[in-house]
Amino acid sequence: MMKHGFQEKTVRRVLRKKIDEWVQSLPEEMRDSVEDDVICTGGAPASMLLGEPVNDFDLYFKSKDVAAKVAFHYVKRFLKFHPECKIVPTVRVSGDRVRIHIASAGFAGEAGDADYEYFEMTDPSGQSAEEFLEKQVDKENKESKDKDPYRPRYLSENAISCSDKIQVVIRFFGDADRIHENYDFEHCKCAYDRASDTLHAPESALLSLMSRTLYYTGSLYPLCSLFRMRKFIDRGWHISAGEILKMGFQVSELDLTDFNTLREQLIGVDMAYFSELLRIITDQKEGREGKAIDSAYVVQLVDAIFNA
Repeated sequence: MMKHGFQEKTVRRVLRKKIDEWVQSLPEEMRDSVEDDVICTGGAPASMLLGEPVNDFDLYFKSKDVAAKVAFHYVKRFLKFHPECKIVPTVRVSGDRVRIHIASAGFAGEAGDADYEYFEMTDPSGQSAEEFLEKQVDKENKESKDKDPYRPRYLSENAISCSDKIQVVIRFFGDADRIHENYDFEHCKCAYDRASDTLHAPESALLSLMSRTLYYTGSLYPLCSLFRMRKFIDRGWHISAGEILKMGFQVSELDLTDFNTLREQLIGVDMAYFSELLRIITDQKEGREGKAIDSAYVVQLVDAIFNA
C-alpha cells in the first residue's frame, strides 16, 4: 500500500498536542515561558511529512535562559527518580553554553537507555497517516498516566531524554535557522514553532525527503553522523560517495585519541551509542595514565563489549 505524508495541518496539530502535554508536566511557573520558547525539529517533523511514526520528539529552545531553566528542573527531577546515582549531575551555564556536568563519564541514566534508535519507522498497517499518528500519541499519553509522565530517564552533557518520547536538547538554542547551523542532514531541518503554531519546511529539506537522499551539511558531531547514516540506509535512504567523503574529512580533523573529544563525539546530542565503552575507558583511565587512546585499545574494547 502506498504511503502518504501527513498534511501540514496534521503535523502542526500533533506536535502542538504533544508539546502541550509535555509543558503541562512542568511546574506551573515555568509553563508560559517554555511554551513560548520551544521548537520541535529534527526527526519528528520529517517522519510525519513522510507519513511514518515518530521515534522521538526533539525539543529545543530559543533562549539560553529557558534552556537553563529546563535543565535545572530536570536535573532536580532526575535525582528524585534516581537517588542511588553516585555521580551527581549539575547544570553549568557560561557564555553561549548550557551543559549538564556529569563527572568523568559525561552521562547518567537508567540501564539500557543509552542505545537509541534514530528515526525509527514502522508501517502504519493500512490506517490513514492521521489516524495512525493520532492513535500513537493518544496511546503514549494514556500509558504515561499510570506512572510519572515525562520523567527524565537519561542525561548527557547536551540533552535530557524523557519517557514518552521526549528529548530535550540544551546544547544549542536560538531560532530554527540558528539551531540548524549545527545539524548534519538536510532533511532534518523542518521545524515547528509552538508560539506561532507554524511549520517551517525548507524546499531543500522537502526535496531530500521526497527522494530519501541524505545530504550532509556539516556537524559538530561527524562521528555521530556516521552512525546515524547507517540507520537511514537500513531504512531505504541513499547517500552518495561525495556526501560520505564530507563526513570522513570532518572526522579526520578530530583527535579521537583525546578522551574528552572521543566522549563528546560518542555522546553527541542524541545520547551515547557506546555508554559501556565510555564507562570502561573512564574506569581504566588512572591505570592507563600517560597512555593515549589508540586504535588497538578501542578495537579491543569494542570486540569485548559487542562481539563477545
